Parts: sequence; structure tokens; C-alpha cells
Amino acid sequence: MLRERLSNNIYFYSHKDDKFKNNILTVNFVLPLSIENASKYAIMPYLLTICNEDYGDIVKLNKRFGELYGANLLVDVKKMGNFQILSIGINFIDVKYALDNKNITLDCCHLLFSILKRPYLVEGMFEEKNIKIAKKILFDKIDNRFNNKMNYAIDKCREYMFSDDIQKISKYGYRKDIIKLNNHDIKEAYYEIFSRSRIQVVYIGSEEEEVKEACKSLFENYKALPFAKLKLSESNLKNEVCDIEETMDISQSKLVLGFKCQSEISPRISREFIVLNILFGAAPFSKLFINIREKMGLCYNCSSRYDKFSNTIMVSMGIDSINKEKAIKETLKQLEEIKLGNFTDEEFENAKLIVKNLLLKSRDDVFEINDKCLSQCLLGICKSARAEIKSVWLISKEDIVKVANTIKLDTVYFLKGGNND
Repeated sequence: MLRERLSNNIYFYSHKDDKFKNNILTVNFVLPLSIENASKYAIMPYLLTICNEDYGDIVKLNKRFGELYGANLLVDVKKMGNFQILSIGINFIDVKYALDNKNITLDCCHLLFSILKRPYLVEGMFEEKNIKIAKKILFDKIDNRFNNKMNYAIDKCREYMFSDDIQKISKYGYRKDIIKLNNHDIKEAYYEIFSRSRIQVVYIGSEEEEVKEACKSLFENYKALPFAKLKLSESNLKNEVCDIEETMDISQSKLVLGFKCQSEISPRISREFIVLNILFGAAPFSKLFINIREKMGLCYNCSSRYDKFSNTIMVSMGIDSINKEKAIKETLKQLEEIKLGNFTDEEFENAKLIVKNLLLKSRDDVFEINDKCLSQCLLGICKSARAEIKSVWLISKEDIVKVANTIKLDTVYFLKGGNND
């Protein structure tokens, strides 16, 4: 992976691999997460990709994508720690597969740049009908999180975990704030994302020099406000465990336990937590899966996930409500087993093998490479999968025990089924 600074607060990351048939170019606007701006920033990627000055409606825009061998847009809003990331990109075939020898790479770059820099405005304002469409897209995404009750429970647990921290804010903002957005707010947001962002351009594909030069021309007159160095913040552990229970008419209750890792966030420590998390609840041989699901039959499904940007572990499971206390007690017991070093050499090696396989797999998918590039950008590192695998293999059992002993339960969120007694 190559990294180059294009201009103030704009960085170009490229990854060349001839094995891919498709290329990806994404422009990622990294902004401090805030309750005041989350909704108006989240709407922008969806609004900009409905139509633009060069292609006045969605039909014309889609026709142009068809002419570029079925290229397609990549639109996303992410949250990583204290940052909201707005991503707009394009996925297209590599130039060597074009039949007419046209430079499809530059054509796709120019189309993406047109979407970013030439929004469709009427008398200097976005059209109301397009704003309504973009708002509906956000509403649907919020509803999708709510309709998936496990995702909803995880989101609620995070809200309570970070009740005094900006990390509690949804990446899409909130329905009430989206409803209130007006044309003035949205126009203001458009100019703010260009003036207040740290922009990470990520390109995976061939002809990276041409793409880099095109990106330079796109941002040649770009002048951003000074952006503080990206850093990851840790949230303080609560004085006592926050225990929240809500009732909903669902057939299966959802239990989420939020753990905070009281250690300094760093790439090295993150790798140790990733291995620990696999031992704990992210593999078929993990402590939680074997004991809570297989041996005790307390849950229908269970898993744990580690977030390196907030340095937290979330354990989630679907259970009968009568098993809540047993499931919590057993989860804490299995974490204690890891803290005491009660896991076999075989389990430890298998956990590292899973990390190795995930890293190797990530090299074979342009979308995973793109996400990894963005993640590394924010963490301020630039390491190959091979280098990361080597680092993982140097982790010892003692390292796992050490970081495990920094993990403390912070929040328990229980979504109890109304008909599940």
C-alpha cells in the first residue's frame, strides 16, 4: 500500500494487484462525530448520488454507468470511534477488459468527481424532491437497524455504554433531526464536508499514477480548515455496571453485554484483543459457544466482537428470558477463565490461525482491502497482511492474559420478549 499527501488534509492511498478484474476508487470524508451535524452530514452521500449537474436525473446517471461497462456507485456512512465517515466511490472493470480501448479508468474518475463537485442545484439550492428521496433512504436504514432486533439491542447497549461520550451518537443521526433538516442546513453541510474533513482517497487497481494525478486536479484548489491529529479516545468505566431492561413483543429475548478494555489503544494491543476475542466468543471453539450454547443450552446463538476504535468487546446472544442471569454469570465466568490463562495451547494456536486466515482472505476482496485501507489510515499505520500475520504470531499466552485482565463489564442491556417468560 502506498500513501501520498495530495494537499492539505488530503491523502491518497493506493493498492495495486493485477489479479483483480475490478477496481475501486473511494473518496472518504472523515469528520468529528457530533450530535449537531450527524444527520445533515449523513444525508449528503445519498443526496449527491441521486443526480448531478451533468446528469440531471437518476435515469441519465444510471445510463452513464451502463456505458461504463456496468460500473456502480459505492455509497456508505460509517462510524469509527469519534469519527463519522462519508464514503462515495465507484466500482468498475479494469481497463484491460474494455473492448474499445477507451480509458475507462479516467472516465470513471471523472464521473465520480462530477458527482462530488457538481451537485444538481436549482437557484443555488438542492431540489426538495431529491432531499425527500435522500431522507427516505436514511429513514429506511434506521428502520432496518430497528427491525433487526439483535442490531437494535447492540445499538442500545452502545448508547448506554457511552452515555457521557460522543461515541453514543448514531452514524446516521436521528429521525427527529433528519425530519427537521431544511435546504439551508443541507447546502451548508455540503460545503462543510469539503472544508472541515480530512479526506482519504483510496484506490485499489491498476493505473494508479493516472488516478492519483486526476485526484490532484480535483482537489488542487481545496483549502481545508486545520484538522486536529486523528486520535482514538477511550471512555471511562462506570462506577457500577449499568443494567438496562426493556420489553418488546418479540419471540426471542436479546442479551448484550458491553465490556470496556482499560488499556491504551494501539495497533499492537488491538491485535492481542482480536486474538482474545476469538478465544472468548468469535469462533466455534470459543469459550462462550462451547459452554453457553453447546454444553448449557442457554442461548440460540451467541458471539462477541471487538471494536478497536472504541476498545470495547460486545457479547450478544438470543435467549429465553428465564436464562438471563445464568447467561450473564456464565459469560463472566468464561472471561475469568481467560484471565487465569485457562485455555489450551491448541485453542490459542487455532485462534491465531483464524486471524491469519482472515488477513489472507482480506487480500482477495477489493471491498475488504478498501475498508482495511481506510481503517489503517485512521490508525496511522500502513502494514501489509504478511507483516500483520507475523505480528500476530509473536503474541504469547501471557500477552492474552495481561490484556484480558484489563477487561471490565460496563453495561448489560436486555431486550425482553413480551411473550417470553
